[in-house]
Amino acid sequence: AALAAAGFALQPPELIQLAKRFLVSKGGFGADAELLGDDFAFVGPVVGPLSKEEFLKAIGSVDVQKAFPDFSPQFYGFQVDPLEGNRVWYVARGRGTNTGPFPPFAPVPTGRSLVNPPQACSLTFDDKGLV
Repeated sequence: AALAAAGFALQPPELIQLAKRFLVSKGGFGADAELLGDDFAFVGPVVGPLSKEEFLKAIGSVDVQKAFPDFSPQFYGFQVDPLEGNRVWYVARGRGTNTGPFPPFAPVPTGRSLVNPPQACSLTFDDKGLV
């Protein structure tokens, strides 16, 4: 009932599809500039807030696909927030092996495996379907 009362223009199935499309863009790192609204802000527990330009610069400064060519982004548990009808929550994990350079963190490949713990994440959308 709360979701219906929120009255957001886009319906939950469409929002979930938009979230999945965004997350798989740029190899699973959600950095496709065309999917970001002008007022986009990245806000994390340690990093941010970053504007659209700052976010794109930061995410573009590392080549995760080269460093972890076998990286498997693992996103699941998608649901629309019942109180904020424009927010999609999901769980993010991911795993891969560092077989390529990852400057400045690992200038030479380490061969080490990366396994991310589960992280609760969300994306908010505008009425045009942009993050």
